[in-house]
Amino acid sequence: MKTKRQTRVVALAVVLLTSLSTPADAQSNDEIQTATQFNLLMPGARSLGLGGAFLGLADDATAAYANPAGLTQLIAPEVSAEGRSWSYTSLFIERGHAFSPPSGQGIDVVDGLHQGAMGDDVSGLSFLSYAHVDERWAFALYRHVLARFRASQLSEGIFLESSGFRTSPLRSRLDLEIVGVGAAGAWEVVEELSLGFGLAAYDFRLASATERFAVERLSGDPALDALPGYRYGPTDTAAGNVLQIQAEQGDDRDLGAHVGLLWRPAARWSFGAVYRDGPEFDFLGTFTGGPASTTSGQVDTSVGGAGTFHVPDVWGAGIAFRASDTIVLTFDWDHVDYSDVSDDLLNMIRVGRSDPENYVVDSGDEFHLGIEYVALRLRHPLAVRLGAWHDPDHRIHYVGERPIAQVRFQAGSDDIHLAGGLGLVVGRFQIDFAVDASDRVDTLSLSTVVSF
Repeated sequence: MKTKRQTRVVALAVVLLTSLSTPADAQSNDEIQTATQFNLLMPGARSLGLGGAFLGLADDATAAYANPAGLTQLIAPEVSAEGRSWSYTSLFIERGHAFSPPSGQGIDVVDGLHQGAMGDDVSGLSFLSYAHVDERWAFALYRHVLARFRASQLSEGIFLESSGFRTSPLRSRLDLEIVGVGAAGAWEVVEELSLGFGLAAYDFRLASATERFAVERLSGDPALDALPGYRYGPTDTAAGNVLQIQAEQGDDRDLGAHVGLLWRPAARWSFGAVYRDGPEFDFLGTFTGGPASTTSGQVDTSVGGAGTFHVPDVWGAGIAFRASDTIVLTFDWDHVDYSDVSDDLLNMIRVGRSDPENYVVDSGDEFHLGIEYVALRLRHPLAVRLGAWHDPDHRIHYVGERPIAQVRFQAGSDDIHLAGGLGLVVGRFQIDFAVDASDRVDTLSLSTVVSF
């Protein structure tokens, strides 16, 4: 009878997880948005040091967001706080000549496309929670930074084929922040199984600007054509040479929900699963003629307009195995619906008016692996953690036949993150430090957990 009851409860939980999925709209094809990074990793330095593999463990106050079902594992009320620092590297096509050899004039000397990189740093309080527990239930209040992202680009433009055509040089900057305040609850259905639910109100801020600079037509004079602002010359970034301005502004709020379950079939094994419904927000994109344009100050209504910024939905499952009293192994799989962000994509470029449906993002699977060793014999137990995870490519890229769009919007590559951290327990106080390093983003975390 007990097994049948557990089976029915698990089936009910699966139905609840699947019932929350909803379709979503998307961002835009402004180049500065092509590689937006979300903070989809679990909060807390402990989980970061484990490579983000925490769904099957979820045994501290950060479970409020990571997997709310895990809150029932707490034996006393807890407060958790975390600060994070992110160092982002924006990768973009900086210069080059596509589909034919370069002319050799001026700056047109790069055969193929050359990728540029620019770095931006942000930091701040990333997570704060209070969790309260009773015999078979628990609840938590929390604040979580879902995205704190900054990106910059500076491109000389790209030469195409042998005609000498050059895309407009550009300078871009983007600032994005999504912060949620929410509550989560958990119920221990039976001793081996807990269910959890969370709901958060998210605040969204987006500001981006892309300036495209004018390039003079070919004059036929090689010396003149190699001067700044001319076809084969360096970019003229003077304010009066701005040809077009693409701007995006957003200030909106929405709700996001997540549900989870935690199953402990044996003393050393635990399984977790979660579904997170990403919030979506309204923003406005405008395409305005610059001082160097014949339509200076005028908004091109055929480009831009009202858009929807969607945080991708996430499905996840994880396993934790306690090999001994001192060693824990964790593994998570997360499916991220990145393809949601390219549905009904807001077109922000004139070349995209003919086929906006060809700007796409691929959904992907993340795989997280972590190990924790705790030296329990020390006066103050010390934990050492190592982790790694696979971050799938989620750049907006073009899959149509237009050469100019093919070179401007190319698919990226998958990334491997390596992580590690330390934790120290002093009575009811725990402090953890972790680092997560990859080619696109490096993350530092310092967090504390206090039990009462």
